[in-house]
Amino acid sequence: MDVRLCAGYRTARLIVGPGVRAAREPNITRESESRLRMEKPPYVRFGVGTSADGGKPGKSEVRIGWVAVLAALLLCIAQVLITIYANHRQDVRFTATQIPVLAFLFLAGIVLLVNPILRLLPRVRPFVRAELLTIFAALFVTGGISVYGFVDQLIPIITTPFNPKWNTPQRGWAQDVIPYLDRRLFLTNPQSVLQFREGLDETQSLWYDVPWGEWVGPLFHWLQFAFLIYAMFYFLSAVLYPQWAHREKLIFPLTKLPEALLPEEGRPGRAPSMFRQPLFWAGFAVSFLVLLWNGAVREGWIHGLGQVPLSLNSGVFAGTFLKSIGNTFTFNLFFTALGIAFLLPPQITFSVWFYFLVHTLMIFLACKAGFGVNEVDFPRNMRSVSNFITAQGGGAMMVFGAACLVKALIGVRETARNAAAPRRAWTPVFGLAGSVFFLIWWMCAHFTHATLPARLWWSALFVIVVLLMTISLMRMVVESGLFGFQAHTGPFHLAHIFRVNTAVGTGILAPLVTFYAVFFYDVKTFLAPSLLNAEKLRDESRAHVRRFHLTVILAIVLSVLTAIVFSICLAYRVGAQRMQPWFYTYMTPMLMDTARDLSAGRQAWTPTNLVFVGIGGAWTALSLVLRRFFFWFPHPIGYIIFANPLTRYYWSSFFMAWVIKSFVLKYGGKNSFEKLKPFFIGLILGELAAVAFWVCAVWAFQLPRVGIDIDRHAPSRGTGG
Repeated sequence: MDVRLCAGYRTARLIVGPGVRAAREPNITRESESRLRMEKPPYVRFGVGTSADGGKPGKSEVRIGWVAVLAALLLCIAQVLITIYANHRQDVRFTATQIPVLAFLFLAGIVLLVNPILRLLPRVRPFVRAELLTIFAALFVTGGISVYGFVDQLIPIITTPFNPKWNTPQRGWAQDVIPYLDRRLFLTNPQSVLQFREGLDETQSLWYDVPWGEWVGPLFHWLQFAFLIYAMFYFLSAVLYPQWAHREKLIFPLTKLPEALLPEEGRPGRAPSMFRQPLFWAGFAVSFLVLLWNGAVREGWIHGLGQVPLSLNSGVFAGTFLKSIGNTFTFNLFFTALGIAFLLPPQITFSVWFYFLVHTLMIFLACKAGFGVNEVDFPRNMRSVSNFITAQGGGAMMVFGAACLVKALIGVRETARNAAAPRRAWTPVFGLAGSVFFLIWWMCAHFTHATLPARLWWSALFVIVVLLMTISLMRMVVESGLFGFQAHTGPFHLAHIFRVNTAVGTGILAPLVTFYAVFFYDVKTFLAPSLLNAEKLRDESRAHVRRFHLTVILAIVLSVLTAIVFSICLAYRVGAQRMQPWFYTYMTPMLMDTARDLSAGRQAWTPTNLVFVGIGGAWTALSLVLRRFFFWFPHPIGYIIFANPLTRYYWSSFFMAWVIKSFVLKYGGKNSFEKLKPFFIGLILGELAAVAFWVCAVWAFQLPRVGIDIDRHAPSRGTGG
């Protein structure tokens, strides 16, 4: 065991194993060693044992104290409450991407304030590195649950179909949507829905006047669906992680950010070593001061001077032969994207910007051929409409996701062959299969209008498409580090392309739209990649497996329940129609309209997109094969990102990082790269600090929106989709 001893004795670490004599640190005499062995320590700090996740034999696990578990859960609840209130009362988004700002604020607070104070107290120990990363992992995974990740999609959709102000004869929901929905999933009393939309008056109580009895049934059924989805994500991450982390050696770039905020291992309470790097503070100052200045100019605190330009005006193409790409080609500097891209292998960075230029060239050629004036003439959205670019991305995602899953399963088989307990190696696969089975069963139980064979077939097909899409999105985050994305492809884009509605008749797709909307519609804070990043943090810190996963699972459950109850209470108190408009006013009616159009076959069929889906899948498969023989062939990750229209806001930062890193590696080598890395990490954390400052300033001082946040690239802030 690994112990820390206090009460007047010099700190000593004793490493004891079977048949191995205790190793002594310098200045520990034989007599004091014997005394320390016999004396019971005030507390045990570390525990040593074989890693439970298949790590190297003898690899130690760092025990996670119950105080750290409690701290993680309390901070997750605080994160939920702050996020929901700020989003719906101030239109401030602490969590709108894969980088949760509050999680970094809480981690920095513990490292810089709490731990130094604990270090000064007698018989109280600071949080060690593994505990800090466990706390952060819980915050990281649960950061998006209360917004895009789950609750802000769920609560509005429960009240949408039977809203009498939206369900009008002109909309046609009564004929083409509602007959095919399971009424158990929705609030069906129109008066209760109107009360939810308008809110309670000052004399009414949240405890007595909210119709909680009507909410219990829908929430009970939806929570079954939610936790089955979470189980699928959890087991999927367990299947993929060994392949991606241990065999393919992906670097998981988003995990480098919290690690930079941590002190050296074995020195809790000390300042992080990164903070002693001058280049780190240089990078921090560049991004922080630029964004601080730009926000002050926007807010009117600074007069007569302009902002530091961070983007190229696309109007420069007006009147030239390149005018057709004016809405496609943007050049932006995102400090966070630049810093993350510098940490990536050059082949990944190259793929992102190279394939974006291919995307731009395709738009240019299509316009030259007379198919449109610019990219606006090639519509696409998150619901069901594809164009020839996103159709290629959809085909690429399906093939790439299938290839990743097959490769991971082959890795599991090889591990099982060489393992002492082969059944244990297959446990994540059995768990994934079981969660998929029960998920399909749940969907069949809530298909109330179709025959059992039809329900089984379409539920299984839906889950397969969602599973492959999820794998590709997970890979996109952990390999390219893209922290902001949307999926303009999915099961309904494919259903539209393959004309499923004409093949299966009216109404088969309407229930699936509601299932899809709750988790997969706007995937900016998708939980699945966060689980992989959390596992990477656990692996790097050697945190105790069971205690770590117990903390994360409890954090998910508590965050879900807290977010649901608080969102409902807040909506009734202020009126749902005065909540954040994207979630509570615009999104769900659009989804019901989409369900109507898909069910009734009202959307125009675009057969050419079927060809582009095939091209996307074929090119991805060919790329995977060619890269086995030609190392220089472009990685397909950039091609998969065709389905993510937000790439246009990041590609230029990836391009700049690729140029800088290529130059550094060519003329300075790996040592120069390691010396420069603190500067780029400083750029990232400086931007996060500036975002935190302006988000808190907007919230605290009731300022007009400054627009300095991680999601500031979003083309719409409340009405898009």
